[in-house]
This record gives sequence, C-alpha cells and structure tokens, in this order.
Amino acid sequence: MGYGIRLTDGQRDELDQLRFRTASADVFRNCLIILFSDSHDTIATIARRLGCGTDTAKRVRRLYRQSGVAGLHPIKPPGRTRRATPPFIAEMKRAVLANLLTLGYGFST
Repeated sequence: MGYGIRLTDGQRDELDQLRFRTASADVFRNCLIILFSDSHDTIATIARRLGCGTDTAKRVRRLYRQSGVAGLHPIKPPGRTRRATPPFIAEMKRAVLANLLTLGYGFST
C-alpha cells in the first residue's frame, strides 16, 4: 500500500466543504483523517491527534479510496431483527384499545 493519500486541490476543497457544513462529528473526524493522510502523517500520529484508534483511521482511509467522499459518512448498523410477529402486534393493539372495565378491572385507565 502507498504512503498516505495524495489529494488534488479539488479533492481538498471538497473535503473542506464537507467538513465545515456537516453537523456530524464522525464525518468531521473522517475528513480530517483524509486531510492528515495527505500531509504524510502516519496512521498512529493521525489516530493519536484525533483521539481515535488506528483501526478507525485505516478503515476511513480504505473507505475513502473505495467510495470517495460518500465513504466518509457513517453507516448505520441494521440493529436487531424484530421478534414480535404480526399476529402478536395485532393482539397488542386490540388489548391497548380495550376498555379495562369490560376486562374485569375496577378502573378505566
């Protein structure tokens, strides 16, 4: 693998625009990782300077090489799959809408 990342003036401008208009701290950090990589800083130096791990710096550099600026936006993990089945959800809705007095409870809320 090469030493760092070589950026053109246009790429540097694109990174600066993204960095200054984003509200995401992760995108800001990712832009800095790429900009510092262009200035021949080592991965360890970049990680120490930005307070992230070396694996993060390597991953961001790889994503930038593969996808460009679009790769600097964090990917939201899919999360846990739903375990409630559609019949269960329908039954829960029916129970929530039921009048508690008809179910034998002595209160209505």
